[in-house]
Amino acid sequence: PKKSEIIEIGAIRVSGFEETARFHRLVRPVKGTIPKLISDLTGITNEMVADAPVLTDIAKEFSDFLVDTPIVAHNSSLEQGFLDERVSPLVGGIS
Repeated sequence: PKKSEIIEIGAIRVSGFEETARFHRLVRPVKGTIPKLISDLTGITNEMVADAPVLTDIAKEFSDFLVDTPIVAHNSSLEQGFLDERVSPLVGGIS
């Protein structure tokens, strides 16, 4: 998270076992291009993010989507690292 950028951000809000809302955005990196290794891993290409917003343009919208709901994530330590390093400074904290 300290050296990499977020290129996709998403969340699903649930109540019980029902999806109630969904947030998904591709994010354009500001410090260069997506390396081939990352494109191969994620399926996200530079062409896909060419017209996407940068993280600073959507961080508040994402934070507002989360409100004060608990976050549950696959590989959560990595995901939380990115939230802490890249999103929290823009919105005043996400945990």
